[in-house]
Amino acid sequence: MSKLARQLGLPSIPPALRPSRVMRAMEFPMRAPSTPKGVAPLPRRRTTGADYDTEWARSKPARMARAAIVDGPMRLAVAGLASPDRQGADRLLELEGPVIFAANHHSHLDTPLLLTSIPEPWRHKIVVGAAADYFFGTRITGAMSALGIGAIPIERAKTGRKSADLAAELIDDGW
Repeated sequence: MSKLARQLGLPSIPPALRPSRVMRAMEFPMRAPSTPKGVAPLPRRRTTGADYDTEWARSKPARMARAAIVDGPMRLAVAGLASPDRQGADRLLELEGPVIFAANHHSHLDTPLLLTSIPEPWRHKIVVGAAADYFFGTRITGAMSALGIGAIPIERAKTGRKSADLAAELIDDGW
């Protein structure tokens, strides 16, 4: 019983009936509702790995946030960690439509280096194929990867069309 309740002469609530205990006992609203007997439960929908939905990361607000990240702290970090020699960007000026840029992947610095080196108009409308099991292993790392580098999950542990279909769809959409 709180000090104020005692001063006001209010009756004390038995511990078993306190709202916090009652809510904990009911597990409401923190757990999913139960499935009635005789009804097969629906399969759990995965939201991590190759099943992480990155569509939101291609929205205008997310792209603006990513542009601020790429042009600000990411550019400074790349300049502090490497001295890239960028050559041949003039050859890209005549290209039209979607373009695929590929790194030979020596380290995790490849992606920030490419993102800060690729010229307009591609720099801020780009997706990065990233390992689904590593960059999208949790919803937090998935959100950070999708927002920070524009990553899409690429399944590398099992064979399937999902990752390739997503990449092809994005290319068809002008990404």
